[in-house]
Amino acid sequence: KISHREILMDRGKTQNYRKHTPNSSKSAALDKNHTHFVLVDSGRYEWGADIPLRAEVEGLLQKQGVPLILLVVGGGPKTLEQV
Repeated sequence: KISHREILMDRGKTQNYRKHTPNSSKSAALDKNHTHFVLVDSGRYEWGADIPLRAEVEGLLQKQGVPLILLVVGGGPKTLEQV
C-alpha cells in the first residue's frame, strides 16, 4: 500500500514524496536514486500485485525490439519464481 498516495496522483507533475514510517514487510520507501516510477494499484494490498502488468509491458517492449536486461539484487523466494 502506498501511504499518502493521493499526493502522487497528479499526473504530469513532479511530486516530492517522503515516507514517514520505517520500511517493513508491509511497506517500503521509494528509492530516491531512481528518477521515475510506475505505480500500480490493482486494489490488492499484497507484494507482487504489479507482476502481471509488468510482464505485459515487458512483453510489449520485447515485441517492439526493445532490448531488456533484468538485474536481480536481493529479493526473496517470489523473486526467484518471477525470473
